[in-house]
Amino acid sequence: MKSKLRKKTQVQPALQLEGVPYYDLQGLAEWAGVSRQTLWQWRSRGNIPLGRKHRNRLLFTQDEAELVVRHAARLEPSTGSSALRYDGVRRRRRVVLIYSGGLDSTVLLYSLLADGHEVFALSIDYGQRHKRELESARNICSALGVVHEVADCSGLQRLLAGSSLTSASVAVPDGHYAEENMKQTIVPNRNMIMLSMAGGWALSQKCEAVAYAAHGGDHAIYPDCRHEFTEAVDKALRLADWEELYLWSPFVNRSKADIVRLGSDLGVPFERTWSCYKGGRLHCGRCGTCVERREAFHLAGVKDPTKYASSAPSVQEMVAHNWRISA
Repeated sequence: MKSKLRKKTQVQPALQLEGVPYYDLQGLAEWAGVSRQTLWQWRSRGNIPLGRKHRNRLLFTQDEAELVVRHAARLEPSTGSSALRYDGVRRRRRVVLIYSGGLDSTVLLYSLLADGHEVFALSIDYGQRHKRELESARNICSALGVVHEVADCSGLQRLLAGSSLTSASVAVPDGHYAEENMKQTIVPNRNMIMLSMAGGWALSQKCEAVAYAAHGGDHAIYPDCRHEFTEAVDKALRLADWEELYLWSPFVNRSKADIVRLGSDLGVPFERTWSCYKGGRLHCGRCGTCVERREAFHLAGVKDPTKYASSAPSVQEMVAHNWRISA
């Protein structure tokens, strides 16, 4: 199957070596719609292929060039959502969003809608302790008129045991995500399972992309939120069917504070979103995701409208203790 990218760009290879066409740095920058300096930064961070040096020129094969262009499309800076702008033209797309009802995925939902995309929201009931998030997802989608489905995968709970989110015998730890005990919240292979289900629904609905809101702050704890993981799944989705399906992960290199700022600009009703892993009536203000949420609002300079339990420490206390929770 011929790549759709080749049909949309007018940029031609700069030269051929041993019968193989290569793009130089300038041509690749024009194709991707970014500066040469940006390409150098991505290359130094390992986000794109290294290319081949030849007579003081940096060259990229067709396949390498397409990876760079896809990376540029996913990191469109204006709204945080990709518009697959391979030819420089923004288009309306049909997108399945993995939607938890949490802060990050709600900001991505609003961002996709602001870009004019048609969004199908998919929530997953995998037997999680904090089912309260599914209620938030339903309410927000209903208010926005967004198609929303909840996949009942609660039978997976016993297969995903060992996490504080799926096993009642494992307590949800308090503290900051940077602490080692936060690994107790890892649900085995959770994002891969969710992305696979979202990919199936996306293909059945003739969608062109699956979106999820993994962000830079997740990397230390959750291996399935890393840039390397999203790159691999993006490629796998395009190999899983004859129709090309892309993975959009526009927040994967952004901080939680960046997401809060974007959400504030988009008018996201943060108070209607749910983050707390303990799943009580109010956010506990002490678990890893609550602490991260509070820290993000503080760093973003945006007022936090969330109601926290009376046992939650104040922001001033947490700042004084470097966002750690004292026993």
